Amino acid sequence: MQPYLRTLIDSGEFPHLALMLGDGIPGADDNFERGLRWLLDGVAGDLRLS
Repeated sequence: MQPYLRTLIDSGEFPHLALMLGDGIPGADDNFERGLRWLLDGVAGDLRLS
């Protein structure tokens, strides 16, 4: 994902994206953990509604 985002930023077509990711891609090192947490939070929320 990082090379693709770098291509978009370097193109100059997405200045807001460049500003947002100027210091690097936040959470790039913990994408798996964050995704798993979101998934488990969603399952837990669904179980509470049942």
